[in-house]
Amino acid sequence: MGVDLNRMAVFVAVVEHRSFTAAAQALGMTKSMVSQHVRQLETSLGVTLLQRTTRSMSLTEAGEIYHATASRVLRDAEQVHAQLQSFKRAPSGVLRVTAPLDLAVTTLVPAATEFMRRYPRVQIDLVTSDEILDMVEQRLDMAIRVGWLADSSRHAVPLGGFAQLLCGSPAYLARAPAPVVPADLANLDWVAHAALPSPNRCTFRDAQGNEQTVSMRRRVVANHGVAVRAFVLAGAGIGSLPDYQAREDLQAGRLVRVLPSHTLPQGGIFAVVPSRRDAPAKVSEFLRFLKAELGDRARR
Repeated sequence: MGVDLNRMAVFVAVVEHRSFTAAAQALGMTKSMVSQHVRQLETSLGVTLLQRTTRSMSLTEAGEIYHATASRVLRDAEQVHAQLQSFKRAPSGVLRVTAPLDLAVTTLVPAATEFMRRYPRVQIDLVTSDEILDMVEQRLDMAIRVGWLADSSRHAVPLGGFAQLLCGSPAYLARAPAPVVPADLANLDWVAHAALPSPNRCTFRDAQGNEQTVSMRRRVVANHGVAVRAFVLAGAGIGSLPDYQAREDLQAGRLVRVLPSHTLPQGGIFAVVPSRRDAPAKVSEFLRFLKAELGDRARR
């Protein structure tokens, strides 16, 4: 038979208040209900815990042993409850997060570092991967995903968006024919990202909202955004890079925007969590922090 903590608590209250009546008042129960709990506890244990007369009440030897242990168990239970309440209110503990390597390096690592500075009791366990990991199997608290989210089985929180920027190195663009309209891109070497839905096709929109799809001449294909960026920087061709990955290279002149008057479809940045119900503070607060942080970056 399992341990009934409620009956245990009633028994301890009777002993500490030295009477059934006082215990009943403290617990907000009737005296008869208190007596019933104690009787049921004694029956389940198969021993007598209290010697009762019309004028007095005393512990048996078994009662003394049970009271000492029960008091300790209840104190431990109260401490655990208090710890969990604190855990839910204030961010603490290990926050295990997965994110693509390029987003992690450029965006998540600086944000997570600032989050840890604000909440010293939080530790970050970062798993960089472009794969969609099983969050339960990997014991992940959060997965940061980019692009066009297909997994709707868990709760996804939009954190922000990113622009796809068509880029090339100055050296490559110096020797390649300068594109004037999207159709001209078919004559240039294309560094394809294998993870995109259509690695060799791009749909552009001009300022008037007109769309045009171009089939690119693939020269290189890579399965990771970091490798795509490296090939473009090395002059292998032009490629589509997310703005958070290309921003510093564009500012430093290492890359040049190609056809800046035409845009590619925007992608999203999402946080996926197993469940938002009763999420610990480390998760809910990090969600709020990331949403604000990515919003600030987008406005810079």
